[in-house]
Amino acid sequence: MGYFEIKKRRDGQILLNLKSSNSMTILTTEGYNSAEDYAESMEAIKKNAINDACYVIKETADRKFYFDLKAANGSVIGKSGIYMTKAAAGRGVDAVKRNAPDAHLKE
Repeated sequence: MGYFEIKKRRDGQILLNLKSSNSMTILTTEGYNSAEDYAESMEAIKKNAINDACYVIKETADRKFYFDLKAANGSVIGKSGIYMTKAAAGRGVDAVKRNAPDAHLKE
């Protein structure tokens, strides 16, 4: 089962990393200023992770790939790391789908 891990940035904002059961980061949120904000983000990720329409795979200028997870309103709620192939990015999407819905917050 996956889990969310809290990270503090140098500017004091808090972000969440969704980790797979083998502790690999598979999705990262934007920075938040409060626990209430990141808790809402965590619930949005859990809710939208199973919906194929919420994922957009994108190509970088150097022909690598990443994906965004969007909420129902179209705002980006998480981004993946960089993948060498589009197929690998698709496997990353599958990992989020498997791990996010039941993920807990690991503090």
